[in-house]
Amino acid sequence: MKGSSDLNVLLKLPTPQDIVATILAYSDLDTFPSDRKELHRFMKNEREGEGKQLLSAFVFSQGVDLFPFSRLLESVLMQLQLGGWLSAKNPEYERLGITGKKRSEIKDKAVERFSREELSILQKIGRRFRESFSTPNTN
Repeated sequence: MKGSSDLNVLLKLPTPQDIVATILAYSDLDTFPSDRKELHRFMKNEREGEGKQLLSAFVFSQGVDLFPFSRLLESVLMQLQLGGWLSAKNPEYERLGITGKKRSEIKDKAVERFSREELSILQKIGRRFRESFSTPNTN
């Protein structure tokens, strides 16, 4: 039965979706700009700092695209939208958002998925996300 216990351990490991959703949830923003260039730049910068270990799966292009671009980040953002965790209810998709209920669900799941230290780092990144992406109309 070792195989099934290994699978249980793997299924409980945080996914890239868990990481991004947790950062967005801890930003406590109802909505934020859907500016892909700025979202990718923010995550790239965080990957180079305190979030290096947690964000290591996100690889960013250098000098190939118009801005540092991560295929994984773009895929995660789309998956979060398709899964109903992230929404874009405005016709031009200029803003993305998380409802209070989803934010709470994400935070509850994060407590189970991440160590205390990892969660602390993601909370800090979430606060920096809020500082970077909040506008007077978003809180």
